[in-house]
Amino acid sequence: MKTNNITKKEIISTLRTLDRTAIFALYKKINGQINRSKIEDFILAFGPTKAIRRAAHEIAFGGRRMPAPVETMGKRKEVVEAVKKYLSEPFSDYTKVPMMGCTRLYLCSPVFGHRDYNKSSVLPIAGNERFCEVLIKYAQKFIQYNS
Repeated sequence: MKTNNITKKEIISTLRTLDRTAIFALYKKINGQINRSKIEDFILAFGPTKAIRRAAHEIAFGGRRMPAPVETMGKRKEVVEAVKKYLSEPFSDYTKVPMMGCTRLYLCSPVFGHRDYNKSSVLPIAGNERFCEVLIKYAQKFIQYNS
């Protein structure tokens, strides 16, 4: 495919660099003017990989859709406080307890387990293995459940 003497191969190689300046220059060369939402659509249309397509919004608008990850130590304290809060309340179907998934620690209902539609992912297990185990044992002292 050629667009103003620019091949699809050139477009893809420019997108692979993830260089905002080069991508904006290429888009301006093709279309004559800059429109950020159109640039995002352009990247989504021509992006050869999922990683490039996921970065389309950040490239076009310079921001992130999702907030940056929180520092793990601060996150641990928040998780402990959340678990203590849930365990201090009367037991119900909405009580949340820590459960390990394949790669993440979740807060989910002990009744529904990982099928809980309202579970929340709280920490990656990698690097926090001991913390996750201790937190689960602590919660199991209050409520008997299988993690």
